Amino acid sequence: MNWKSTNRSRLLLGLLALPGLAQAQVSGNQVTGNARRYRYQQEEQTDNRRPTVLPDRLFLTDSTFVLGANVMQHVRADSYVAVFGLRQEAATVSAAEKRLTARVQRFTGRLRQLGVEGKDVYTDIVTQQRIKDLRPVKERDNNAYINFQAEEYVRGFESTRNIVVSFRRINLLNDMLVAAAADSVFDLVKVDYIVNKPEEVYDNLFKAAAEVIKRKKDKYLLLTAARLRPSAQPYAEQFTSYVPGGQYENYEAVIATPFNYDYRQGYNYKGLRALTTYYYSPPSADGFDRVINPVVVEPAVTYTLAIQVKYTLRK
Repeated sequence: MNWKSTNRSRLLLGLLALPGLAQAQVSGNQVTGNARRYRYQQEEQTDNRRPTVLPDRLFLTDSTFVLGANVMQHVRADSYVAVFGLRQEAATVSAAEKRLTARVQRFTGRLRQLGVEGKDVYTDIVTQQRIKDLRPVKERDNNAYINFQAEEYVRGFESTRNIVVSFRRINLLNDMLVAAAADSVFDLVKVDYIVNKPEEVYDNLFKAAAEVIKRKKDKYLLLTAARLRPSAQPYAEQFTSYVPGGQYENYEAVIATPFNYDYRQGYNYKGLRALTTYYYSPPSADGFDRVINPVVVEPAVTYTLAIQVKYTLRK
């Protein structure tokens, strides 16, 4: 890839601009959707799993060369946002709303008992929709699938809510799951990991990148005895964050016994359920000059900074 053509036009903006509040989605039932998207759209998901590395260009021209630094940092979240999904069916809209409102009140009451303040809980009205079903329009014949006619009708209504909870201690999530299950709330939609000050992460990575580039430059000058012009130019920069929600992978650990099926014998069998295990796999550090906080024991927001500097040789 020609990093010169893709990055030069946005160089000055890239040097000055910082990303806003970083949100990283991790845990919850969303990881199953991420896994399916990765299986069927692997190429589109590549950037989420393989951070970009900008290479050195030691022979840019006969009088210039480019040195780069690729640095990475894993950052623990400052706070978290969990989303719980609730559904309620009933024969009428008013009945569904009444039952769902009561469940929401009981659940939020349990959250207050856990120390979650009311200002940190928000109820989001998501959908209210009809539940359709089929009913026969005439009696079935002896063969149920001959001349069978049916029509759709509204069997009831379903209301849904999302309860959005902000909290600071990740250990509180287990208690919230127990509180949710007490009222048949089993859908933990997602958990967002929030980093309050990504600009401080940028400053830290920029300092590390500057040290890497200086060390490379000193070594190359020592090796070649070349002399440089006093001024250098920023050549390219890319500051990126990788959210944990896109970093989950999965596998199925099962050994199947071969089963030969002969349709003429009419064999039927029921197989064991294949259990899928999901695990957090942070972005690869291959090709990076330095990794800050390299040991990751919990899902974290991963930031990368790639910088290139162009030097001109003295003739």
